[in-house]
Parts: sequence; C-alpha cells; structure tokens
Amino acid sequence: MDSLVQPAPWRRVKWTRAGQIAALAQAETALAGLHDAPPQLAFAMLRADNPQVALRFIAQCLPRFDAVRWVHACLTRTGTVAAGADPATQMRTALRSGIADWIADPSDKRRRLVFEMAQQVGFDVPEGVGGLAVFLSGGALGPPELENGVASPPGAFGEAVVGTVHLASLASGPEHFVDQLDVMLGIGAAIAEAEEKH
Repeated sequence: MDSLVQPAPWRRVKWTRAGQIAALAQAETALAGLHDAPPQLAFAMLRADNPQVALRFIAQCLPRFDAVRWVHACLTRTGTVAAGADPATQMRTALRSGIADWIADPSDKRRRLVFEMAQQVGFDVPEGVGGLAVFLSGGALGPPELENGVASPPGAFGEAVVGTVHLASLASGPEHFVDQLDVMLGIGAAIAEAEEKH
C-alpha cells in the first residue's frame, strides 16, 4: 500500500495535477476526488482499480517523444520474427525498425516514412497503430509541400498510443492480456520516472 501512497515522482512529465489531463484521458469520473493529486499517485490508484483508464491517463501524460519510446518498448515485447517469415510479418518488423530510427532521429522525413509503412501494414496490428502514433507526434498532417499544414486533434496522439499498447498487450493471446497490460503499464511508469538526460 505504501507504493500507492508515495509512488516515485514522474520526472519526465510536466503536469503537476491529475486533473490537468483528466479530460484528454476521458477519465473525469475515474479521477473524481483525485484532481489535485500528482499524476503518479493518480496513475497508481487507477492502475490498481482500472488498468484501462490508467493506460489512457499515462498515454496522455507522457511527453510525445517519451510516449513513442514506450510504444517501441511495448512493440519489442511482442517478440522477434524468425527467418523466412511471411511478407506481412517482415513488414511489421521493418516498421518496428522504422519507429526505432525515428526515435534516433525524429525528423519529419522519418515521421512521414513511418506513416507510409504503417498504412501498408494496416491499423489492425500494434505496429500499424504505433506508426500512426509517430505520425501524430508532431508536425503537419497534410502533404509536406503545404505551407500551413493541419495539426493533429487534441488527444489523437495519446489515443494512438493507447491503441498500440492495447493491441501489443493482446499479442500473446487474450488470456494473457491483463498480465501483459500490467507489465506494459510498468514500462510506461518507468519511462515517466526516468531522470532527464543532459
């Protein structure tokens, strides 16, 4: 219970109160009475009571770059691809690598390349939704030649992160979903707690 009372601070998160993110996370009801709580405490309580709401909450709390790092970590947990795998599986593996390349160099060119790959893979698999998250992480949604591109709607990036983590948690079968989601929430919390790199 002490871990719920005093969870580690979220050094990577700019929000200071859970209520600041409640609407984006669609968690107003779940966070009733916790609006003034620090995000890490609200997350710990949500995680114990309703992991799916906890997922929506942390996905909206994390800075976008860190959220993509979390997405990639979750995708990596879904396993490696054996040699001779079918083309669709190979494309999913290539997309994971593309997301890793974007993390190493978060340029607009790489962001758009990841999205092109995601469209080919499809948005019914975790890698495809992860690629969508990268695309929604920043920059314009329209063609690169447009001077005034359209920004992603508020909350859309976080929803793509939620979808990725949700599908990745299902990758080893629905019977393992609860345990896998808990592990992946732990990975997200560890990223939120990490020291800033200088």
